[in-house]
Amino acid sequence: MSSKRILVVRTDRVGDVLLSTPVLSVLRRRFPQAHIAMLVSPYAREAVSGHPHLDEVFCDHRQEEHAGLRGFFRLVHQVRSRCFDTALVLRPSWRTALLVCWAGIGIRVGTGYRAYQFLFNRRVYEHRRTGRKHELIYNLSLARAIGASGGETAPFMAFSQKDDRTAGELLADWSAKPETRLVLVHPGSGGSARDWTADGFAGLADRLIEEGVARVILSGGPSDKAVVSRVAELMHQRPLTFPRTLSLKELAALIARCRLVVTNSTGPMHMATAVGTPVVALFSPIRSCSPQRWGPWGTGHAVIMPPVPPCKRCRGKRCSYYDCMALISVGEVCAAVRRVMDEENRSTEHIHHSGA
Repeated sequence: MSSKRILVVRTDRVGDVLLSTPVLSVLRRRFPQAHIAMLVSPYAREAVSGHPHLDEVFCDHRQEEHAGLRGFFRLVHQVRSRCFDTALVLRPSWRTALLVCWAGIGIRVGTGYRAYQFLFNRRVYEHRRTGRKHELIYNLSLARAIGASGGETAPFMAFSQKDDRTAGELLADWSAKPETRLVLVHPGSGGSARDWTADGFAGLADRLIEEGVARVILSGGPSDKAVVSRVAELMHQRPLTFPRTLSLKELAALIARCRLVVTNSTGPMHMATAVGTPVVALFSPIRSCSPQRWGPWGTGHAVIMPPVPPCKRCRGKRCSYYDCMALISVGEVCAAVRRVMDEENRSTEHIHHSGA
């Protein structure tokens, strides 16, 4: 009898993909001999490549070889040729639902609350838009539809020794010793959420440096160049900046060496939780972006939101609370940074004493 062949589909952002990695762990626990593959966007591939419970990663190149109707059927053929018998569609869309159906996959798990639900033959009836649960829990609910469970597993991201050496070389170039307290500040979000102000990030970074709390690394993805440059211009102190664009795995290795990450709700926040680094996360009051659904997974983190009522969508300058994110003060965020770092110190000391 041939082993089970499972395809996990999640073709959106890096953070979303990382929150899907616990599904790989519970699938492996339930089906130890299965061939487990994942279909992701090209940009998110690095987030899951090297995962210990994943046998194969391939991409939906929507802007290139899989663009248009002809490209889509090329992808259908590629998926069909891999002979999957089970598909879990964690990010539902007409494209992904049609893909797993037309690829001839026998067991197709997906949402029961979309117009294309008829394309799935095992449906999970949960309204994600209510945000009552964490995205990670919603993902695990889909795995349970094929009998895969076994507890809540944290996000995971692998990086190599070479990536870690690159992080070490960067720190050496910055004259940062292994014992140096480092805080990575990531002021962008790639448009995935409403962000804290550049003035706020600049003021926080200056204060952390001036008060000797930590040295500050200022980071950003390709779409964050403008805001990173603006934060650096506003600062009175000099942050550590990257000489080039790091790969996702190099960034993950660097984050793993930091004491803390301060960020908006975006991919590096979930990368931090996936490598075990505490987070101070800044969230907007938009319901669909709530920390209840998208917050940093696990304990030891802090979430800060502006003191305004939750809203269904951002109305910009038409809102009486605009710009609500500016109501988050530098002092409040700095206090959270100190609190989280102090808690981490006490936790580390407890571990050391317990192991003595």
